[in-house]
Amino acid sequence: MLNYKEYIYAIYQEKSFSKAAKKLYVSQPWLSSVVKKVEQEIKNPIFDRSTSPISLTEAGRYYIEQVERVMEIEDDMRSHFARLGSPEEMSLHIGSSTFFCTYVLPRLMKEFQALYPQITLTFTEGNNEALLEKLLDKKIDFLLEAEMIENPQVQVKPWASEEIILAVPASFQINAGLTRYLYTFEELLMRNEPGRMKPPVPLEHFKEEPFCC
Repeated sequence: MLNYKEYIYAIYQEKSFSKAAKKLYVSQPWLSSVVKKVEQEIKNPIFDRSTSPISLTEAGRYYIEQVERVMEIEDDMRSHFARLGSPEEMSLHIGSSTFFCTYVLPRLMKEFQALYPQITLTFTEGNNEALLEKLLDKKIDFLLEAEMIENPQVQVKPWASEEIILAVPASFQINAGLTRYLYTFEELLMRNEPGRMKPPVPLEHFKEEPFCC
């Protein structure tokens, strides 16, 4: 009854036979036949097809709960055997600036070690240039930095983004020509609602203005 658990679980996640079939690269009729086969085996329907989107029956909820337990056990087994089979891969050396090492990495390290207690993390602080040299010399595994690295030998992947809000005194004359970018305080609080977001203001307009950060 668990031979097709991944297919059943995909339908549960997508709440749609067609979406699950597309995700799994199988035909919808074949996927439907799999569900019927499992339902016949457990002698209970798993999905309530009369709702939109489809939902789980009481038996279906129990089935999914047990599947999640099995999947968790399988993940634990994979991690365990990975630790036994690849001891040389049980360390990560990360390079980063003092800011990241002080304010960002401690929380991430705690979360990471809770998930992967078998992996030892070490950190190297430094400026972008020095850390890039260590990365190219393979003295660190990867570099976490706010600055963009322009080097053909390095593959850069965005990890997170941060919103910066430019606050300008209402008395500044420059505001008169930038009304399409302006937020009132109330508009700022609601900016993430549909249709409320305004375009970012080009900072070139403020190149002659005094800044405080």
